[in-house]
Amino acid sequence: MENISEFLNKFFSFFQKNVIVFLLFIVAIPFLFLGAYYFGSTIKKPQKAEVSKITVNLKSQSEVIDETIAIIRQGDYDTFVTKVREEVKNVNLPGSKGVTLLMAAVDMKDMDMVQFLFSRADLGKSTAEPNKANPYTGDTALMIALKNNDEYMSELLMIAGANLNAVNNYGQTPLLFASEAKNRTLVEYLIARGAVAGASTENLFYFVTKKNPVGVEAMLKSAINPNVRNKSGFTPLYMAASLGENIILRMLLAYKADVNAVVGDGSTALIGAARYKKPAALKMLLEAGADVNIKNNKGETALYWASYNNMVESVDQLLLLKADPTIKTNEGLTPFGIAQKRKFNDLISLFKKNKINK
Repeated sequence: MENISEFLNKFFSFFQKNVIVFLLFIVAIPFLFLGAYYFGSTIKKPQKAEVSKITVNLKSQSEVIDETIAIIRQGDYDTFVTKVREEVKNVNLPGSKGVTLLMAAVDMKDMDMVQFLFSRADLGKSTAEPNKANPYTGDTALMIALKNNDEYMSELLMIAGANLNAVNNYGQTPLLFASEAKNRTLVEYLIARGAVAGASTENLFYFVTKKNPVGVEAMLKSAINPNVRNKSGFTPLYMAASLGENIILRMLLAYKADVNAVVGDGSTALIGAARYKKPAALKMLLEAGADVNIKNNKGETALYWASYNNMVESVDQLLLLKADPTIKTNEGLTPFGIAQKRKFNDLISLFKKNKINK
């Protein structure tokens, strides 16, 4: 405290003796404040570019992947390669929607990008894994290629080690996707290399009802029994005949489907073809040796239903193969009787020509 007091006494004593210096000091004070303000205003602030750079460095890899996927969808190969090399740490990481770079490139059918992702020399970090699945759908890159019916991409992915028996979150498999696309080449390629997942009785019936011969063939080649029955008691042959799907019908017969197998109501495929008015299917079944006189639970034969539907040519074929015109339904109707009841004159004439009048 004594030192401070002594300093202040000397300070004021100096200005009392030097009035001019004191006045100059007072005048200089405002200029000192102005100088300090000017100096402070000239200090450089961080530039926007630097802030932007910091923001880029804080991006998550998921965001980087999403940006790269957007580039893939634009088809900009050079920008894609630069982005992957400079910012992507792992090419197998998914974006915000579960899609990987490989999945996006496959979906865009960009072979160059796919090959780049598989190239260890180009990346130097990680190469694309063909069996990564989208966590939301379970789809793999191969499934995407098959859905797109892309043969070249599918074969490339298979060569790269794609799992041919992967199952997505909906129970779909590569074999089912190829079958849905009706691509026989891909189906045969998959089966030859061991694809079995998706081959089932349920899918055999599914492809019959969808009128998809490629899918049916895929199931049959995967050793699914052509004589199985669904919960309703129908056989694939009966369904194909009733739908008039002759390619599928021929395929099932080639795989030894029982031409005379009966369904729940006692009907055969031949009765089904007649009932649903499918003359070509009926003819094919006759050529395969179908029994023309089997009755269903209501006593109805193929001849009865052909007569009911006024299928003159089919009735003629059935009569030539010794179909019995005297068999009555449980209601007492014969084929001739139903023709009379429905007033089918041409059919009545055919019966009379064959000496059938009751």
